[in-house]
Amino acid sequence: MGFSDWGLIVTAGLVVIGVLLEGAEHLQELRTKGWRPITPKIGFLILVLGLGGEIVFETLLTQDAANTRLEAAKLESILAWRTLTEKQRTELISTMRPFKGQRIDIFSYVGDAEGLAFADQFLAIFKRAGCDAGESVITSYSRLLIGTRVEIGSSTQELSGVFVIRIALTPEGRKAAETLLATLKGEHLTQEPKLVPMMPKQWEAIEQQGLVPISEAPIRLMIGVKPR
Repeated sequence: MGFSDWGLIVTAGLVVIGVLLEGAEHLQELRTKGWRPITPKIGFLILVLGLGGEIVFETLLTQDAANTRLEAAKLESILAWRTLTEKQRTELISTMRPFKGQRIDIFSYVGDAEGLAFADQFLAIFKRAGCDAGESVITSYSRLLIGTRVEIGSSTQELSGVFVIRIALTPEGRKAAETLLATLKGEHLTQEPKLVPMMPKQWEAIEQQGLVPISEAPIRLMIGVKPR
């Protein structure tokens, strides 16, 4: 609760105490003298009702203001673009630095400005860590990707599309992918529990048409749409 909420509670408490003290006197008069004179007693009753109504009204206004602030915060969170914190940046650079020279491609959806801006942050981080990082866009996918995930290629070099050779995933590359995934999970940057294999060979015909991403790198960081 905020300062204004506590102020309302204290004020209401003081009003209640004052009403009880004043009411005790009127109650004693009512027992000894009855309803006469009736004017002070009616005035006291009106005062009690008025103060009670004021307290209830102020409470409702305070609650309504609190609800408005909460809804505004939720809306701001939904509209805000994803941004890596300084801690997340430092942790990613530190954990990926041992894999200097490792090929990593970062993909985001074409037309998704927020996703592209988020991908740019990872690109800068991987380059600072010394990785051989590139960036591209997803034109289509088998299902809408939400959040981020790490994809890996096979352990053998293979033709993937037209004049594109997918570099084989080495044991060192797998370790780099596992380290990246563990860091993303530790920093709450992904909800994917494990590494995901890249598109199987039977999709190569579709890949040649440019409907799914093409990458030479054995590791992909996929940037999907922002989770709601």
